[in-house]
Amino acid sequence: MTGNPTLLTSDVLHYTAFATSPAGGNLAGVVLDASALGDDEMVAIAAGLGYSESAFVTPGLIEGMDDYTKVGKAFWFEDTHKIWQDRYKSIVLAEGAWCTQGLFTKTPIHTLEDFKNKRLRVHNPQTAALMNALGAKPVPLALPEVMPSLERGVIDGLFTSSCYGNGQEYWRFAKNVQDWTLGPINGWAIIINADVFAKLPKDLQDKMRAEMLVLQNEALDNHAKFTKAALDNMKTNGATLWTAPAAERKRLFDPKYVQPSYDAWISRAKEVGFDGNAYLAKVKGVLGR
Repeated sequence: MTGNPTLLTSDVLHYTAFATSPAGGNLAGVVLDASALGDDEMVAIAAGLGYSESAFVTPGLIEGMDDYTKVGKAFWFEDTHKIWQDRYKSIVLAEGAWCTQGLFTKTPIHTLEDFKNKRLRVHNPQTAALMNALGAKPVPLALPEVMPSLERGVIDGLFTSSCYGNGQEYWRFAKNVQDWTLGPINGWAIIINADVFAKLPKDLQDKMRAEMLVLQNEALDNHAKFTKAALDNMKTNGATLWTAPAAERKRLFDPKYVQPSYDAWISRAKEVGFDGNAYLAKVKGVLGR
């Protein structure tokens, strides 16, 4: 299984260990030749890839699982399948999504003003751009450093999947788990090498596709259940759950804050050869926005 490959660099291999638990699995990027990279460069690459969260955030666009599934079935899944086939010679067997993203922090962040000067671990350039616009201090940080950095106060919090954050027990040092609906849904895919798949007997291919379709439907249909289980467990362990009210989210999605994220995404889209504005218009068309 791995995250959707949109806008990833060609010099990095992308993997994850798959686990059946909603808290399981951990995405990883592997640089084939890192001999010329320093520590800071390697951390920057890890943060830029966004693993284990694997996302490019365009705030206010995909607002939940219904939006994600609707856009996915309309064209997104097919587009990413083509990327996997063309760039990585791989076949996608199933699609799914990580649990809803949360902001785990040591102290509450319940207003835009609360973001100011907070050192927040981010996992992609778009979130970093938004945090800068809000006056926060985005921090690129490798995943193994997150827990000790929370414990020592090096960072004030981080954005991550609620299930992943629950599994890693970030709530032990960041007891405030907030839903600001920032890039709330991030996808994953289960893939197989195209040559390997082609060598399998046709009946086995058909059985694999059928089973993977069952798994995909289960993952998409039970997303809310997995997320709720993680949130309930964190609450039981003393975490404070909070969802940003509509008025505060409206303030957050003001163009003066979110436009830098869109600009960063569109710029990256141009670098890898497609029209980001046209793609966003296509998403909005499917969602009727």
